[in-house]
Amino acid sequence: MDLPNEQHFEIVFPSEFRQWCVNKWYEHKEELQVWEGAMPKYDSQYFFSKNKWFLKNLYRQEKRG
Repeated sequence: MDLPNEQHFEIVFPSEFRQWCVNKWYEHKEELQVWEGAMPKYDSQYFFSKNKWFLKNLYRQEKRG
């Protein structure tokens, strides 16, 4: 029996694609650190919005083998 004031929390794990994208963001940051000696001046949301189609296609290619 649930009490009226009880809250239920659902644990949601990121999808395989989303986790893959996060890994690509960190790889991108590391590359910029090596190439330019500085971290990007933008955040991950900007990176994802500017590269969403590239990331989607790259993910598909990697999954195909």
